[in-house]
Amino acid sequence: PYLAFSVLLAAGMRGVQEEYELPAEADANLFQMDDAQLLKLGIDQIPTSLGDALKVMEESGKVRRGYFVSGLGAAQFALPGAVDRLRDLRDRQEQGIALALAATDPAQPFGMALPWPDVPGRPARTAGAYVILQDGELAAFLERGARSLLTFPAAEREDAWVDALVSLAKEARVRRIELQRIDGVPFGESRWATRLREAGFADGYRGLVLRG
Repeated sequence: PYLAFSVLLAAGMRGVQEEYELPAEADANLFQMDDAQLLKLGIDQIPTSLGDALKVMEESGKVRRGYFVSGLGAAQFALPGAVDRLRDLRDRQEQGIALALAATDPAQPFGMALPWPDVPGRPARTAGAYVILQDGELAAFLERGARSLLTFPAAEREDAWVDALVSLAKEARVRRIELQRIDGVPFGESRWATRLREAGFADGYRGLVLRG
């Protein structure tokens, strides 16, 4: 109810600011009118489902239907300029761009719109966990508590994900990272241990440690 009230309030404010012309007064019960009677008064019903809302937005040019994400169904919608932006990113072919996101971030698609890669371990959209995306692919998953790290095939192609992992501590998003296990093995046996030390991790009593 609070969200619905906020939408109505915002719509009213927009009407005042844009000086919209008020519709004719109605002295009948609007809830007892059919669609034809409402349209005659200039009243259009709002969409009653997500599908109806997307259809209205598509017809008004606010979104467009297309096939934007490989592996998902055909009922996909995006902003009108999404196709050009995707093509621009494809044409640039920039490599080694890494980004650390909270595992629960809506912009993080794995575990929701996209499946987790099939690797040992149990990545999940858990509060306190983080994912490292590299060139749009999942490269690493830092489990809640920052004591265990999983890496994925994308990590093999570039190692920019290590710098994104370090940024979690440097930017105080995680107070302390203490990697006790990497890909299910003790930190000292991991092939990533050397690269992590080069990035600033130090050997601790229990694991590779990085403080903010």
